[in-house]
Amino acid sequence: MGCPGTAQGRVRLDGWYIVRTKDIQSVGIDPDPDCFEVRALKARGQWPPTSPSPDLDDARGMVTSAAAAAPLLSVFVEFDRPDICWIGSVTSLDAKKLRLLEVDTQAEWKRTPRSIDPADVTRVDIGGSYEEALTLVAGSPPTA
Repeated sequence: MGCPGTAQGRVRLDGWYIVRTKDIQSVGIDPDPDCFEVRALKARGQWPPTSPSPDLDDARGMVTSAAAAAPLLSVFVEFDRPDICWIGSVTSLDAKKLRLLEVDTQAEWKRTPRSIDPADVTRVDIGGSYEEALTLVAGSPPTA
């Protein structure tokens, strides 16, 4: 048995990673209910965690679910670009194209949306402290 991991000594939940079901090889969750981290999360009202209800059948469903749950998404295309992600707001999505209006590391909105093939999306992160901080500083995406 083990405890939920903590990032840099912090004991709080930090968003969600959403991955396609077809990319999952195994899952194992067996936290010790008496460990310090679980007790701290319970004291904060964060345990057991409540999650969004993502559609994991395909990348389009995953992106649509994530966009409905959070203002900013971190989008990963790990097979092609394992070293980067794009963070932004979905402007449109269809079977062939995800258009993401990005916000940069200085919390400035870009002018033109990035086009990504939804079939290439392997992971979407939402609700983390970094996305939350970008949202606070950048504000809502500009309207066309």
